[in-house]
Amino acid sequence: IERIFSIIQKLFYKETYDVQMPLICCECYDKIVKQQFLQYSKKITGFYILNIFISVFFLFYFAFLFSIFNIHTVLYYLLIIPLFSFILFVVMVIIFKCIMKLRFTILGIQYYKKNLVV
Repeated sequence: IERIFSIIQKLFYKETYDVQMPLICCECYDKIVKQQFLQYSKKITGFYILNIFISVFFLFYFAFLFSIFNIHTVLYYLLIIPLFSFILFVVMVIIFKCIMKLRFTILGIQYYKKNLVV
């Protein structure tokens, strides 16, 4: 469960329509029913790790490109430092979100192995 709105939506559907909605996404639920959750989780984990590596690569790539520009110092501080700071911020947000998703995926795999594997 990533958001409290999932719980609220579940309670709303139960009260209003008398429908039991699972607290996990339909795709994950389908994978659990078909006993394919571990393979699916490994693919998702690989995707998040790849996303983190690509983000770090582009961060260093832009740092290298900015370092080879031979421009005046004032223009460097006015143009390149804010742009690089923005790129750094965006990359760090992407990395943080991927790490959080990776954490949820790993915790989900542990719970699945502990409670649902027959």
